[in-house]
Amino acid sequence: MIKLFRFATLLCLCIASFAHAQDELQPQDLLLTFIPNIQFSPFYVGIERGIFAEAGYAMSIEHLQEPEVLDLVAVGRANYGIVTQEQAARYLAEGWQRAQQEWPWTGVLFYWFLKRPGESERDQSWYYFRMLEPDFTPLPVYHSAREYIAGERATLYPGVHQAESREIQAGDAQLRPDPGAQFGQLLEADTLEFRARGTHVWARVRRGGAWERGLLAQSALTQTQEIRLAAVAGERLRVDSITVSDRAWATQYGLVMAALLAAGMLLWVALDALGQRRR
Repeated sequence: MIKLFRFATLLCLCIASFAHAQDELQPQDLLLTFIPNIQFSPFYVGIERGIFAEAGYAMSIEHLQEPEVLDLVAVGRANYGIVTQEQAARYLAEGWQRAQQEWPWTGVLFYWFLKRPGESERDQSWYYFRMLEPDFTPLPVYHSAREYIAGERATLYPGVHQAESREIQAGDAQLRPDPGAQFGQLLEADTLEFRARGTHVWARVRRGGAWERGLLAQSALTQTQEIRLAAVAGERLRVDSITVSDRAWATQYGLVMAALLAAGMLLWVALDALGQRRR
């Protein structure tokens, strides 16, 4: 009987602890980069009327400068950060540029999404990634995308790029099947023109019945290369891919090591001279 009583007491305590845990609100920090105004009133109304609390969240709002918000969210010191339409428009162009420069494994990049047919989905977070309002009114992010695309200078950044990539201008080009090509087809053309940013640029081409990897450009430091290939002796170019790499770090590493070695030698000479003078 005593054991049964102990078990019942323990069970009650567990149930009480669970209920207490269920009643506790989960802290959520929302950082804003703008001065409070009517446009963002739902956040304040949600806190005032307990809407967030009903959903189990203890929501707090703090206003900081834009760089502070980005840093705190990035390191996990805050749960969410909200920016203005103008800031989102700027981030779009910067994001596309960064993806091209730092993510060579990406293929086609696109922005999701253009618009929705109505406002019935305003309670969904993804609704606010739209470029146009339901009535086709452009938002700042739309203008940012249009300006970025119009002013972009297509450039190949480090990575492997297929010969038919949009950054490569090909004259009288045709795709032809070839089992030796990486994706089963090569690009046959009279000319190829493109810009590449890095230290080394190679092309995988087919000459006769063999595949070759030829070095097109090389530099010690990172720079933008303007490259043009043309067919010779009546033989059209047959290209599988263009590879760009950036090995500037190797050059810089060598320079740093040489500088450290020279500094060490100078220090040794100075200490040796000082020791002889004391003798």
